[in-house]
Amino acid sequence: MDFEKEIQSLISGYSNPIGIERLRLNILQEIKSYYKDNGYPKELSIHKLSLIPSLFQEANYDNIVWSSQNGELGHLNILFQLDCMFHNSGKSREKLSEKDFFKYVDFSSQAINSLKNKLNKLLL
Repeated sequence: MDFEKEIQSLISGYSNPIGIERLRLNILQEIKSYYKDNGYPKELSIHKLSLIPSLFQEANYDNIVWSSQNGELGHLNILFQLDCMFHNSGKSREKLSEKDFFKYVDFSSQAINSLKNKLNKLLL
């Protein structure tokens, strides 16, 4: 998968996004900008640039087990793959070692919790 080509294709595909699509587009644009300026992040550390918080509820609803390394990702496949590649120096989910994939899932769970905590603070 060509990371730069796929991210540009996804960004171009959003026309008049609202709701969760707007969030995904914003994150994709931030990822593209970060990648252009810095390349891939050196470690799993940038929660705000994770697509997982914008994907996991839809994945759960559609019975997609996103935390399974070789699971079927359905219609969200490209988004999940791009997120993994960005946060793992260009490696796809399949190419990560079991240990590195576990770290990535843990990082993704932290990203979900980070967004959840931010939203809770806004609502209080």
